[in-house]
Amino acid sequence: MSEQVSSKNTKSWENGRNLIIERTFNVSKKLLFQVYSSSRHLEQWWGPRGWETTNYQFDFRPEGIWHYCMRCVDEAQEEYYGQEAWGKGVFKEIVENEKIVYTDMFSDEEGNIDERLPVILVTIMFEETGSGAVLQVYSEFPTAEDMQKLKEMGMVEGFTSQLDRLEEYLHDVT
Repeated sequence: MSEQVSSKNTKSWENGRNLIIERTFNVSKKLLFQVYSSSRHLEQWWGPRGWETTNYQFDFRPEGIWHYCMRCVDEAQEEYYGQEAWGKGVFKEIVENEKIVYTDMFSDEEGNIDERLPVILVTIMFEETGSGAVLQVYSEFPTAEDMQKLKEMGMVEGFTSQLDRLEEYLHDVT
């Protein structure tokens, strides 16, 4: 298991074919769960900085579908500006204020899965601490090679940027 610090507030490490990202927020786990489980909230912070997300389908229940598009709106990101990244998730398990489990897949605008990229099983855990809540995101890949492929595409940096946006958004809603 190798650990690395992605930013001053976010830790990430690998364990076999699993990538774990952890961050502590100065809010209750109830609020943290709410901004993860609401389409309206997710659209405000999901995706790396400079990208906007639109949810085309968000059915937050077991076997419900989440189909979304992230668009780069930051001209400073040059070659990414205007690019779209479509994703599709299927919720597997939801325990209010505790856990969200879903499959995360790359897709097209019609919701067809991109078979060239791996399906990731994502488990999000919410834990109360004395000073806030810890968010742990476990991403389980089909193989360690698949995990490395997505890491090379900037997954950790992008997710860390997304958590920075989440932290800013939480300041706005509290």
